Amino acid sequence: TTRELTCNAPELYPFWSLNGEIICASPGKDGLRDGAWNYNGSGPDPWLVERLGDSGYIHAWREIIGGQYQGLLDLAVLTTPESRLDNFYLEGLAFLLRETGIDGVYIDDTALNRNAFQRAHRIYERAGRRFLADDHSWSHFNKFAGQTPSAYCYLQHFPYFHRLWYGEAFDYNSAPGFWLVEISGIPFGLMGEMLEGGGNKWRGMLFGMTGRLGFGGDPQSTWQLWDAFGMQGAEMIGFWDPSCPVRTGRDDVLATVYRQRGRSLVAVASWAPGPVELKLAVDWKALGLDPARASFRAPAAANLQPAMEFGSESPIPIPAGRGWLLIAEEVVPSPVASPNNQNPNLKK
Repeated sequence: TTRELTCNAPELYPFWSLNGEIICASPGKDGLRDGAWNYNGSGPDPWLVERLGDSGYIHAWREIIGGQYQGLLDLAVLTTPESRLDNFYLEGLAFLLRETGIDGVYIDDTALNRNAFQRAHRIYERAGRRFLADDHSWSHFNKFAGQTPSAYCYLQHFPYFHRLWYGEAFDYNSAPGFWLVEISGIPFGLMGEMLEGGGNKWRGMLFGMTGRLGFGGDPQSTWQLWDAFGMQGAEMIGFWDPSCPVRTGRDDVLATVYRQRGRSLVAVASWAPGPVELKLAVDWKALGLDPARASFRAPAAANLQPAMEFGSESPIPIPAGRGWLLIAEEVVPSPVASPNNQNPNLKK
């Protein structure tokens, strides 16, 4: 991502010889001990000291690699933002496109500027491909990162990202407004996914979010519920939208609607300190449903919810910190056999 450079890069020594242009210079051996970016409080790793000295750079991650490269020492140093390293990175991206056909990148924080992402898109456009970019960031509300929102750090890049993964060290017990602005990406036209501890399945659905498969959560049952409902093409109407046709009557229990023709998926999630019971206030006309025949059905989904049914006026129990994914639809009465509805073509 150009934010850091591994000691295993063949170009490490040529880059180091450029006197701070590529490898970011430090204010001195002890200049980073109090609250700045420094992953190893005891100082640089001996490998770096032996080859680069004990100052003049900012040491970052230290990792012992597993798997195919079991035991390989991976040390990182910070790089200088907006340098010629951006050209090097983009040429590497173009090489990967030619040689492997990759369709995008996963960004874990970055020092690339807006212009670099514009150039990345142009590289792919010239090849007749669409460039996809996911952006992950840990919470920058701490002394190491300047007490600033991650979204604020990367807002200039948002037109060139397709999905956010703002979850590491984020608190999913934060207020809904924090979710909306700091985590979800929705105000900026981006989708998002949850990370820390797998996220909160019910609260995430208020913002169209699930966890990312393989990273602390398993969203497959939610995806299966989406498919069974027919999520593709649904219109999302968030709880923050004045036109949202489903309301809970509470500020700590919220509802978002995914509207399809003739049926809607209603996501309900709670921030209440304890379990509550409530009736949903529904604009049935806006949903295109007849309230006399409508009901709410909760499809069974593993690790999400049991199968339940609620009438259009029934109170719905909401456990603390959880919620429901409810399908609002009209119930078609089953025909009852009687002499009046028998097939007249049948012989007695």
